[in-house]
Amino acid sequence: MNSQCYSWITHLYSKLTRNDHDHDYYDDETSILLKKRPLLRSPKLTNNLICEDRPVILSYFFDERPLILRYFFPKYLRLFIIDGNSEKECNLKGVDSSESTNFVACIDGLVLLSSTNTVNNHTRYTIFNPLHNATITTVDSPVRIQAACGFFFHPLAKEYRILAVGDKNNGYYEYQIYSLKSKVWRKIANPNFSLRPRNCWKSEDLVDGDAAIVNGALHWYVGDDVAMVFDMISEEISLKFLPFKDQLRRLYHFNGFIRRKGEELCFCAVVYQEPGAIHVWGLQDYEKWRWSKKFVVDLMEYEYPLMEPCLMLVNIVSVVGFYKDEMVLFWRHRGLFLYNLESRSVQRIWNKKLRITRSRLPYYDQYCGFASYF
Repeated sequence: MNSQCYSWITHLYSKLTRNDHDHDYYDDETSILLKKRPLLRSPKLTNNLICEDRPVILSYFFDERPLILRYFFPKYLRLFIIDGNSEKECNLKGVDSSESTNFVACIDGLVLLSSTNTVNNHTRYTIFNPLHNATITTVDSPVRIQAACGFFFHPLAKEYRILAVGDKNNGYYEYQIYSLKSKVWRKIANPNFSLRPRNCWKSEDLVDGDAAIVNGALHWYVGDDVAMVFDMISEEISLKFLPFKDQLRRLYHFNGFIRRKGEELCFCAVVYQEPGAIHVWGLQDYEKWRWSKKFVVDLMEYEYPLMEPCLMLVNIVSVVGFYKDEMVLFWRHRGLFLYNLESRSVQRIWNKKLRITRSRLPYYDQYCGFASYF
């Protein structure tokens, strides 16, 4: 009986997630999402993404592992979903995956991609559903060299919106919003601000779109012990200093990440000098901006073994996100790991190097990134 139910669920999932023109794209292996995550319901989305209730794209029982997106773009964008036991490439058929196409952000199972027209420098944004291998909609930007820095669901308007920033002019950046309801770009209430989220490593024209969304606001770490905040309702941008800046300065050299853990905002400082560690603070009181030290995650190299021998090690660790009581982190040359904050145990998440990337790019992980898909 159990085997019959399992076969039926697998068949149902393949029907839900497979496009008709993709019948030969998938093999007969068990879907990466169904082994321990039965699909509860399929979302009903219109192309303009206007919903009376916030849609739940990822309605799954997450009992053991989170879902993680891996994006890879040395020459063209490739997108993968990792469930901890396997990795499956998404079918980007119909999506511009040229060299100018980049991953921006994801929310509620939807991914925002951007691509630049090299002729007029205008940007096209694509909202894509990786689970269904489906393009939801495309959006063209009228502003030259505009970079998306946020993708969010507005709690009052009941729609998804894109936040983008233009070039610096007279010392200020201009911020605009695209509404999926009105299908127009407009300036935010107070559009000019002196800072923008940090540049991505790939291009000066790309900014960090992976904002941590908590309490109706988007949050980025912009360096110098400062968080940048965008309020969805008032459309105000502000800067907030991290009150534990003296502790951060004693860490000497670190990379900072602002991430969401449940409904709590967390700041993660990855320290590389021996012994390596990740220091984590949690925001206890949002209104008073009161933080407290939560965890210190040891980066003991023997617990994070190399994937293969490497001539030159680069100790670059990024915090992908939090899932329940676990931290998801990526360590270059070592792989993707789950760190249990209660038991302080480490577990590798299954991920592989594709043959095509290994042969062309020995240090391919410099060209890929990860994002929480949960």
